[in-house]
Amino acid sequence: MAGHDDGIFDALRKFGHLLQSAARPLPTQTGDGTYLEEEHQSNILEDLASLGISDVNTLLELLERGISGNKLIDDRTMFTEHLITLASKLPPDSANRAKLSNAFTLEIWNSLDHPPRMRAWRPLQLPPS
Repeated sequence: MAGHDDGIFDALRKFGHLLQSAARPLPTQTGDGTYLEEEHQSNILEDLASLGISDVNTLLELLERGISGNKLIDDRTMFTEHLITLASKLPPDSANRAKLSNAFTLEIWNSLDHPPRMRAWRPLQLPPS
């Protein structure tokens, strides 16, 4: 009798899946009627598991700098190099890796001197009438 119940539950599970699929909106992003694959992003526990014991000091200093508002770039203490090493150890699908890389890149960009913006056009000047 238990085998008969398994068949009923299996049929109900398949029917539930059919109803879910029928209610799902049709894909419009791909052009061929297929759905986009859901991208997995690592969570904080996966991020921490990818780091080693030697990265704890860098992580603590990163938190301290974030709280105090200090810059990420510090050539005197080699913090920048440690930060790059820490970011490279995070999983490729880590949202924290992307945030850290973006913050670091933005800080480097803002620390550089940039030439003044120039206008590529001049307003049309009509001759006096």
